[in-house]
Amino acid sequence: MWIISKTLQSTLLVTLASLAIFACSYQFPENPAIEPVNSDQADFSNTIFIGSSILSGYMDGALYNESEPFGVSNLIANQINLSSDREFNYPKIESEFGLNTFLTTGTSNVGRFELGYLDSQSQRVTKLLQYNQGGGLTQSSEPLSSFQALNIPRFRAVHLNEPGIFNNQYANRFGQSLTNSSLVDFAISQNPSFIVFDPGYEDVLGYAMAGGEGSLNPSGDLASYSKSDATPTHIFEAKLQSSIQKLFSSANTKGIILTIPDFIDFPYFQYFRYDITPFVSNSQLPRNRNYVAAFNEVILAYNQLPSTPVNERRPTLDFAEDRRGNWGVVITDNNLPPIQNVALVINGKDTVVSVPSIRHMTFEDYLVWDIDIQLGQGDLGLPLNPIPDYKILTKTEALLVKERIAAYNEIINRLANANQNLRVVDFYQKSKDFHEGRNRFLELAPPGETINGVLINSTVVENGAFSADGIHFNPRGNAWISNFIISRINSMYGSNIRSLDVNAYRSNYFTLGF
Repeated sequence: MWIISKTLQSTLLVTLASLAIFACSYQFPENPAIEPVNSDQADFSNTIFIGSSILSGYMDGALYNESEPFGVSNLIANQINLSSDREFNYPKIESEFGLNTFLTTGTSNVGRFELGYLDSQSQRVTKLLQYNQGGGLTQSSEPLSSFQALNIPRFRAVHLNEPGIFNNQYANRFGQSLTNSSLVDFAISQNPSFIVFDPGYEDVLGYAMAGGEGSLNPSGDLASYSKSDATPTHIFEAKLQSSIQKLFSSANTKGIILTIPDFIDFPYFQYFRYDITPFVSNSQLPRNRNYVAAFNEVILAYNQLPSTPVNERRPTLDFAEDRRGNWGVVITDNNLPPIQNVALVINGKDTVVSVPSIRHMTFEDYLVWDIDIQLGQGDLGLPLNPIPDYKILTKTEALLVKERIAAYNEIINRLANANQNLRVVDFYQKSKDFHEGRNRFLELAPPGETINGVLINSTVVENGAFSADGIHFNPRGNAWISNFIISRINSMYGSNIRSLDVNAYRSNYFTLGF
């Protein structure tokens, strides 16, 4: 026990009294005033945001209470309004776990993805949460014309200027009947001074996420498209042109439009390397090797037929030795020449055979995000149970997606350059720079960026910019995007919008041992 003498006690009291007198007389410096946002080329007093998932705060496969405030719209609007008392209004989701548009069907309500590890040594797995049983998404009672954030996850560019095309659960949170008006109409009704426009992200995303199972050029009206269909290029151009003409018809309305990033670079497609070796047990090998031996006999006989063109010869399967990189995941590839009821000579005997259209995955193919937690189970990914076509984006399909993104971006640039009130923010190139350095064959990940001494990279794990769904950004990633947009606005319009501290925003939550 400490014992303080009376003399020391008196000394301490005198010292404390002196400090108290000094503290009362000390003048603490005032916080520096935040300079108002200004520009001699643009007016940000009534800034409207119109787009889809990236602007809205959609992450982890859902839009939910915690994610919505971290949408790009909110982050940028907060910086614009730092020195003012203006409010930024958006429809509150009022759902703890949101509605997972990756997995929710008409009969099931599934909440956001969460990341976790079964143990400290395991691969990444995903955990699903059911959202609250009390109901789904709360509908707003405020008029749609009062919202400055007009963003709907999974909404295509072609939907933005179309009344009546609102078969989307997240559109319903606006609580309005949009039979006679579109989002563009409601944006115009507010007489916007500045518009941040992000169209096109969803117009081919669903096609890619479904492994190219949909149609790149569906026919019929927009309402008939499935979520795995892409938007035909000519329809994309016509609908986007009409939106731009309406939104920027006033000489007093300025704005920016974002190009579409190449999301094939994102973890949803890049996470899994292609080697199934870590997922195979010794007990699975004999039966799969027996199947491979019979399968390869058919393929070799088919390839030797004089009627088989060189470019239609089929690859064999190889599970002969356990060496890393040798056993690519076995996938279904419907682009392979079919072998159905073909007459062959095998081991000197005439026979009629059929084999499935399967092959090994290569580093130029892409498995979809959550398939790795199922690999090896029930021989999935092995010759006896190949990955279905809708769970993989082949090299050919990936090139089609990239070509479509390039076509959309060419349209965005051309239409924006024809409008003197609209400037292009090239998010495509920014994203490419962010992913520069990846080599899937050599297993080299892109290095990312260092911001104030802290790394941010294109992963979902530590320092990652992406959320648990692998295709949308987490709060830290959204702050990174927001800063890029702010810097481009400042550069193009001579403004002084303050940037965000990216490192002040969280990445992802993780759970161990679920």
